[in-house]
Amino acid sequence: PGSIPEGKPQPGSADRPAASEATAAAAPRYRENAHPVYPAIARSRGYEGMVLLAAEVAADGRVENLTIKKSSGYASLDRSALEAVKRWKFDPGRRMGKPVAMWVDVPVKFVLKEDDSVS
Repeated sequence: PGSIPEGKPQPGSADRPAASEATAAAAPRYRENAHPVYPAIARSRGYEGMVLLAAEVAADGRVENLTIKKSSGYASLDRSALEAVKRWKFDPGRRMGKPVAMWVDVPVKFVLKEDDSVS
């Protein structure tokens, strides 16, 4: 079978702390997490887009709360992003060296590739 493109997190606010917090806090960072599944219906219809999620990352790195800040415009892509990210683990944010709960934006981009053929 050919490769199936997956939703991938893009660099965003989880990669660096906001300038005003740089000295006192560090934002959560991505760990190795499974990419969202590209829904078959979305692939067959040529749907692409980016879902922007807001995730509350607990002090232990689990996602405690998750909401859609900006929809991709396609419910199937939004659902896939939510289902994947709610299972993700992060290196938690830190304040004064101690792990703390923090909200972070998580962009998930769905892009179809030309080499998406099945052999």
